[in-house]
Amino acid sequence: MKWASAIAKDLDLHQALMSLARSIEEQLEEREPNLVLVFVSPHHASEYAIIPRFFDDRYPNAVVVGCSGGSIIGGHLELEREPGISVLAGCLPDVGIEPFWLQESELTDFIEHPANWRHQILLEPEHQPIFLLFPDPFSSDGQRVLSSLEEAFPDSVIVGGLVSGGRVAGAHALFVQADTHTSGVIGVALYGDIQLDPIVAQGARPIGRSMVVTRADEHVIYELDGAPAVQVLDHLLRSLSEEERELFRRSPMVGLSTRKEGQNSGRDGFLVRNLLGVDRSTGRIGINAKVGEQQPIQFHIRDAAAAAFELESLLLQYEQRDLDSKASGAVMFSCLGRGSYFFGQRNHDLELFERLLGPMPVAGFFCNGELGPVNRRSWVHGYTTVFGLFRPRGWS
Repeated sequence: MKWASAIAKDLDLHQALMSLARSIEEQLEEREPNLVLVFVSPHHASEYAIIPRFFDDRYPNAVVVGCSGGSIIGGHLELEREPGISVLAGCLPDVGIEPFWLQESELTDFIEHPANWRHQILLEPEHQPIFLLFPDPFSSDGQRVLSSLEEAFPDSVIVGGLVSGGRVAGAHALFVQADTHTSGVIGVALYGDIQLDPIVAQGARPIGRSMVVTRADEHVIYELDGAPAVQVLDHLLRSLSEEERELFRRSPMVGLSTRKEGQNSGRDGFLVRNLLGVDRSTGRIGINAKVGEQQPIQFHIRDAAAAAFELESLLLQYEQRDLDSKASGAVMFSCLGRGSYFFGQRNHDLELFERLLGPMPVAGFFCNGELGPVNRRSWVHGYTTVFGLFRPRGWS
């Protein structure tokens, strides 16, 4: 298994594509890749269709998959709001590669009948595939698509991102082989001598104490620990520092505990979701997730220091794992709300990744929502950075 990554900043598309190809071929020592992932900024929107055709023609034995992104990641750079095309190419012996595209008109059927995924991809759960998934947010419900795929392949790791770079329906690009689509869902299944290790950094930290939902209906929480939810929230806010109160006002969040009984606490035990609103007349609060009674929750705040600490902790945990093989390539999907806007510096997450795990080929993009597992369940996140690290299973 050998990976290569490159990024091109040239606005001249021909020069950018030739530069990418030369760099990839040099890193792969003239071996032809059998997987090419390509991500492109909207600066090339008028020429989107040329890009997958170039790679499909140049590497006729490769699977080509990719999409547009508001900002592009690759070649050791997080290239924000600048022209960019990034590529991650792999020579993957003993790995099966199955690309797919679902039209918008097909999605409801797949969501309602998850077994259709197996017929589409011609795989069974026993193949233990891993997935990269890229839904267009204008034409698909990313969470429902993700949950459907997970139901069809319950033990598979799925990472990816909601396609970005456009402001209206039809403005995004989704690449499969030589074709460019503007809606639906694209992705690729990989199986055989390959596995994918996910790292999901949600960028928030808990405040106050954990409590239990004692009355709720769908997305609305009426009571926490037997008291009106707004009353509990007001009490929490009075206990915070002025800095923490201001952070909560800017980005109020709720963490839903995903820990099983007996598990240790920790910030990776929460699925973090936005607090959507407060109704003082009824004492209820709304969040952008369904919640049931007896669900443990904890309020969260989001700030750069907490996000940096969380990602560093997760990377160190990964680095200290006793793995039987070493990762040699990775994908990275980050929220459009992170990057220099959030951290006050460029390349924050990627530089931290490379400092702690060592430099390796990486490519990806800044997304409208990031896909990755929390406690073995797959979710669409916000304000998150997701890494997926590729390494061999050792089957070959």
